[in-house]
Amino acid sequence: MHVNEFYQLISKLEKVVSGKWLVVGIFLITCHLSLTTPINAQTTTPYTVQIGDTWRALALRHSVSADLLHNLNPSLNPQRQPIIGSSLYLPDTPIQTGRLTHLEGVPTLHYLANRVPYELTIPIPSTPILLPSADQIQELPNNIQILQLSHTPAIPGQAFAFRAILNHATTLNVLLETTTLDPLPFDTFTNGTFAVGLRGVGAFYPTGAQEISIYHADGTRWSQPLLFSAGDWDFQEITFTGAAAAIDNQSIADERARLFQIWLQALDQPLFHAEFQTPIVDIVEYTSGYGARRSYDGGVTYRTYHEGVDFAAYKGTEVSATADGIVVVAEPLYVRGGAVIINHGLGIYSGYYHLSEVNVNAGDVVTRGQRIGGVGTTGLSTGNHLHWDFLVTETWVGADKWVERGMGCWVLEGLGRSCD
Repeated sequence: MHVNEFYQLISKLEKVVSGKWLVVGIFLITCHLSLTTPINAQTTTPYTVQIGDTWRALALRHSVSADLLHNLNPSLNPQRQPIIGSSLYLPDTPIQTGRLTHLEGVPTLHYLANRVPYELTIPIPSTPILLPSADQIQELPNNIQILQLSHTPAIPGQAFAFRAILNHATTLNVLLETTTLDPLPFDTFTNGTFAVGLRGVGAFYPTGAQEISIYHADGTRWSQPLLFSAGDWDFQEITFTGAAAAIDNQSIADERARLFQIWLQALDQPLFHAEFQTPIVDIVEYTSGYGARRSYDGGVTYRTYHEGVDFAAYKGTEVSATADGIVVVAEPLYVRGGAVIINHGLGIYSGYYHLSEVNVNAGDVVTRGQRIGGVGTTGLSTGNHLHWDFLVTETWVGADKWVERGMGCWVLEGLGRSCD
């Protein structure tokens, strides 16, 4: 925009806008100038894309044109936003701050023929406005001040989460979308203007660029691609003998169906107050991780994966609760043997199976580290071990990764709560 064009716009604004709204108009035009002023960059730095890092936001943050960013990253599709969790090159320019917002319209003061005043709202184009702020420039939905992801890139088989601070309390409709599977909704929980969304993603979830989308009540959608990187999986051949070999598929299906009726229940408050911990200390060997691809009884295909983490240990070795919660199952099961399942709130469940003894009852309130049973080899088992599993949004995920990432405290803090 040239200087004479700038003054022409000011002149037009003076005819339809009065008083304070003229100041707003001048400010918007000044912001437009800052959006379109290119600055050349000489050197670059690799950068991992975060949520809200659109081409426009990155260009504003580095005071360069979007075309320059595309030239620095010729392998990326300029028609698609940068993929969260992927790498690109950014110019070594001073970092600018600010806040992008989409305005629906600007009210202006008009007069009827008899000089009776009335207000009229002039629509604003969809291009966002850059407002002064000390924040890092990101392009997010208007009602969200801050939006963070638990980790990037995402990995199949791990619980994935977001947390947000809202301008005003509302319900968020957030989906994980892919072209090959049905959308996966996040379970979203709020505490005033704090919001957290949880999503379990199975070990067979496709890798590559998917989409995280936020839908608004008016039907509009905010979206940005999200990278899913491949996991590192073991391949195992399992052969059952004795009583374990006699368990039939229908019994397995019936037991799963009954338990899913429990796992579908998501309390809207956390029952835990501290970080989660591994439920067993004295082990002989870590024998099988979550997500290990498995074939059974001589099969040549790996169509299933291990849904938990296995620890070999001596019979009777203490098993404790991974976090505070309410016991919802405490009984011998046909497939899982001696079983304890704990509800931790927010749709998070932990399970402890093949126990030789169960030391709690359904309905008990347990605390982190409390003894709940002893290691055994009951049910569908080939030796003394603890099978520890973890579900988020009715999906098995890696319990050990949840603990390693400190997800318990991350979620509590996202709801504005303290973590002991």
